Amino acid sequence: MFLRWKLAVVTDVGSPAGRDAALRLARVGAGLLCADPDRAAAEEVAREVGALRVQAWTWQADVTVAGDRGWLAARAEDLGGADLLVASGTEAHVADLARRLRLDPEVLEAADPAAAMRHLTDAEPGTAVRLTD
Repeated sequence: MFLRWKLAVVTDVGSPAGRDAALRLARVGAGLLCADPDRAAAEEVAREVGALRVQAWTWQADVTVAGDRGWLAARAEDLGGADLLVASGTEAHVADLARRLRLDPEVLEAADPAAAMRHLTDAEPGTAVRLTD
């Protein structure tokens, strides 16, 4: 998939793996909706993404909370809809978020952000990847 100009939802951007995934996507031109339970962490990563001249938005969300998954999906819809998802969390939580984002409910798994990027560049729009680290 050509990632430039796609909207990527990345969760847990305050974690090393989430931050790494967000910055990797930004380097190839994907816009980002940066989500984390800690709003300050999401805003910090969004500033780093912005320094790469890529648009980033933030949302305070914990993917283990159903209501947060719903609000995150609604925010992505406000931005024109998500094209891809990179998320940490249980298989069930990530699959539910993918469904709410109207992405492929068959979630791919990656051990690290580099593997997630390989999945995404080989995939079609609508792909969701769960980081398993």
